Amino acid sequence: MTTFDSYNLRDDWYGSDIREVPSRKARFNEHELLCDVENTDLLQAITLLHTHERKQQDIKAGKTGKQVRPVSAKRASVLDLPLEAYQRWADIVEKGFVEAAYFLKGECFYSRRELPYATQLVPLAAVMTLLGDRWREPHIHAKLSRWFWSGVLGELYGGAVETRIALDLEDLMLWFEDDAIINKTPISARTNRMIGGDAPSQYLARLQNHQQVQLSDEAMNAILEGHRIPTDALRADDFDAFYQQRKRLLLAIIEKAMGKKPLAGADDREAS
Repeated sequence: MTTFDSYNLRDDWYGSDIREVPSRKARFNEHELLCDVENTDLLQAITLLHTHERKQQDIKAGKTGKQVRPVSAKRASVLDLPLEAYQRWADIVEKGFVEAAYFLKGECFYSRRELPYATQLVPLAAVMTLLGDRWREPHIHAKLSRWFWSGVLGELYGGAVETRIALDLEDLMLWFEDDAIINKTPISARTNRMIGGDAPSQYLARLQNHQQVQLSDEAMNAILEGHRIPTDALRADDFDAFYQQRKRLLLAIIEKAMGKKPLAGADDREAS
């Protein structure tokens, strides 16, 4: 690692007793699966996220075609990484690597040498950084696991991987967004605060009994069903059933709007 003006990246990675800088590498070494992570891996993951964010900003600004700067993990992009981006992303991406280690333990990997393709750790950590705790949601976890094992068994990370890393990050985030749509509906900020982090069986009763609401189960169900929300599964806290039923209800609306049947997702193909 080199320096960005007065900022010493070597100190950030290895630490410095003289300058009282803690070692980021030492923190990585606390995790068996992350012991062999190199400073270049961290830089590449940060570059992925910086360029991903930059692309989203370009699209939001109305740019099109070649005006939109691509997501990249190539060496040239790493060398162009601004210091501000490194400082903003470094700690968050470090946590992403730690979450990636937890995921890999769940897939029965316990040391770096057991990983078939260590290069797959970089996009995994980048994805974990963007997902946060959402990677633990059943359907997102299932897709993440499917992607990981497809990469392993398909030997997709066995050669030059810079282009694949960038494409996989974008494709994965779009794929995960399918779940986000199914698990969302318009609500007010106040209602969202009342829901908090509780299960539906708890927050529905609280909402219905609020002094400004006072709704029976039947009246509340009518409102929920207007949002294509399967009420029985919701009240039973059965997320898997809720997910599949609402997916079918939303697809029916999409089919009607499009005038044709949407392409079946992986969940539909497996169920058939």
